[in-house]
Amino acid sequence: MNSGRNKTKWNWTIALVVCGLGGSLVACSSPAEIVMPVDVDPVEWEACDEFPGDDTVECGTVTVPLDYRNPDEQTIDIALLRYPAQSSKAKGVLLVNDGGPGSSGVDFAYYSGPEMTDSLGLEDFDIVGFDPRGVDRSGGLKCQTDDETDRFMYLDYTPDNDDEQALYDEWLEAEDPCVVEYGEELRHYSTENIARDMDQIRRAMNVEKIHFLGISWGTYLGGVYATLFPDNVRSMFLDAAYDPQGDSADDSALTQAVGFEKSFDAWVEWCEDDAEACAFSSSDVKADWLALEDELDAEPLVADDGREVNHVVMETATISVLYSEADWPFLGDALASAAGGDGQALLEMADFWMGRAEDGSYATLVDAYSIIECASGTYAFEPENPEALLEQLKDEAPWYSRDYEVEDLGASCDNAFGDPTIFEIDVRASLPIVVLGGTNDPATPLRWSEEMVLRLGDKARLAVFNGEGHSHILASRCVDEIASELFTSLRLPADGTECDPDVLVEKPQWWDGIVDIDAPRLDDATMDWYFDTDRVDAYAEYFAVPGDGTEAFVIVREHFEDRGWTYEEGESADPVANVQWFVDPDDESRNVGVWLSSPEELAEYQMVQPDGEVPAGTSVVLVYYWP
Repeated sequence: MNSGRNKTKWNWTIALVVCGLGGSLVACSSPAEIVMPVDVDPVEWEACDEFPGDDTVECGTVTVPLDYRNPDEQTIDIALLRYPAQSSKAKGVLLVNDGGPGSSGVDFAYYSGPEMTDSLGLEDFDIVGFDPRGVDRSGGLKCQTDDETDRFMYLDYTPDNDDEQALYDEWLEAEDPCVVEYGEELRHYSTENIARDMDQIRRAMNVEKIHFLGISWGTYLGGVYATLFPDNVRSMFLDAAYDPQGDSADDSALTQAVGFEKSFDAWVEWCEDDAEACAFSSSDVKADWLALEDELDAEPLVADDGREVNHVVMETATISVLYSEADWPFLGDALASAAGGDGQALLEMADFWMGRAEDGSYATLVDAYSIIECASGTYAFEPENPEALLEQLKDEAPWYSRDYEVEDLGASCDNAFGDPTIFEIDVRASLPIVVLGGTNDPATPLRWSEEMVLRLGDKARLAVFNGEGHSHILASRCVDEIASELFTSLRLPADGTECDPDVLVEKPQWWDGIVDIDAPRLDDATMDWYFDTDRVDAYAEYFAVPGDGTEAFVIVREHFEDRGWTYEEGESADPVANVQWFVDPDDESRNVGVWLSSPEELAEYQMVQPDGEVPAGTSVVLVYYWP
C-alpha cells in the first residue's frame, strides 16, 4: 500500500510546500552516538561539463559514505559547483543551501552566485553549492519513471467520475514506489547525514571553517551542522527558519495553515485593489477563485500537450505564488486565462513548482522531499485530537482547509525508514549566526525563527522582515546588508533589527504625456527579469517596436524629439549595445534612458512568440527613469 495511506489534500499540501509541514514529535532527542570522521579525498575542481564554455564556475565531487556508522560500505558522490573568489586567494568559503528539502544547491549556486557576489559583497569569497545526497547529481533518487509521475502528479483527491475514481484507487493500492525501488537504504538520507556530508565537503576543500547560507529547510540543516560541528563554523545566515522541534504536531500544522490563509487573503486584497496589475481582479476575488476551482474540478481544461488542467493544478499554482509577492501578478494572469478557457499558464506554473521540465522530465525533488523528511523524522505525524484540530483549522484557516475531513489529517512514512527521531538543534558555542524571520511568511512563520534563534548559542541574533513572502535574501537591500556585514566582517545586527520592504520608484507625474510610444506594451515582470531591471532604482516600461534595433530606435527618437526632448548619445550610438538618453531641455531632472534588445537577441533567449511574448519582427524598447 502507498505509504501516504490515502491521497488527501493534506498530503498534497505537504508534498507541495517547499519547507515542509513537518509535524513535530513531542518527544525528540538528538542521536547520542559518536560518529568518527571518515577519510575524504581533496576536491579536484575542473570545468563543468553541464555548463560548457562558462569559465566562471568549476565543478567537482566529494565521495561520502551512505551510512556514516558503516563507512566502508556503499558511497555517494556529492556534486559541487564553485564560483571562485575574484581575488587571487579566497578570504572565505560560503556554502549555500536553498531548502526543499531536495532542492539543487548546484543550480542555486550557478544561477544566484553572480547576484550573491554583487549584492552581498562576496568578491573575495568562494561560493559553493552542493546537491544534497539523493538530489539530482548526487545519486538522485527517482522512484518512478517520468510518465508514471505524470499520471499521479495532479491526482484528483476528490474523484467524482469513474475515470478519476479508478486512477485514485490505483494510486491508493500501489506499493510505495520509493520503498520498492530503494528499500531500507532510504533511512540514510536524513538531515543529520546531509550535515555530515557538509563537513566532508569542508574537509575536502581544506577549509578550517565555513560560512553558511541556509534558506527554509536549509536553516534547519544549518542548525544541525552547527550542533554537530560548532568549531567548524565561521558564520551563518539562516533565512526563513524551519523549526521542526518544540511544537506539538497539531500546533505545527495549524501554524502553517494560518500562514497560508493570511498570505492568500493578502493576495486577494491586492488583486481586488489593483485591477491594472491583477488580470483576475473583481469585487470578490476569493469567490471567483472558488468558482473557478469548482469549474476545473468538474471539467478540467486540456493543455497543449494533452494533459488535464484540473483544480489541483490551480491549487498548486496558487500556493507556489504565495511564497513571493513579486509573483502575484503571474497568478492573476494565469487565472484570468483559465477563466477564459486556457489553462496553459496555470499548468506551466504548477510544473515549474513541482520540478517538471518542458521535456516532461522531473527533478528528483518530487521524491527526495518526502524521503529526506521521512528519514529525518520530520514528516510523519498523527493528530493528537483530529476532531478538535479540524474544527480549529476550519475556524482559523477556512480557505486553506476548505475540503478537509478528519480522515485527511496526518501523514505517515513506511517502516523502511525505521523509527527516526528529530535531530534537536542545540548549539553550545558562541557563533556569529543571524536568523531572519518574516512577519507574513506563509510557509515558515516568524514564531519558528524566534524559537530557533534561542537554540543557536548565546551569540545568535534575530532580525525581522516586515512584509509578505518566504525568504528575503537577494530580495531586500536591508536584508542583504545584514548578510554582507555578517559574512565579510562577522558583524551582527543590533538586537531588535527590522527590515521594511524596499521602496520602489514610482511613475513620474510627467511620464504619461511623454513616454506614450505608439507600440504594444509588454509585461513588466517578464521584461524586468530579461533586462535585470531593479525597480528600487528605476521606473520602467517596455514596448515592442517594429524593426531591428536601428529601425526601432529611429521610431523612438522621433517620438521623443516630437515632444521637444533632446537626444544625448550614450557611450556609443548603438542603442542595443549602450543606453541612449533623452532629456527635457527645460528641466534636466526630467530624463529617460532608452535601451533596446534586437530581434536576434530576443530569439536567442526564446522571448519571441510563440515561445515568449514578444511579437516576431520587433525590438523590445526599455524606457526608464532613474531618479
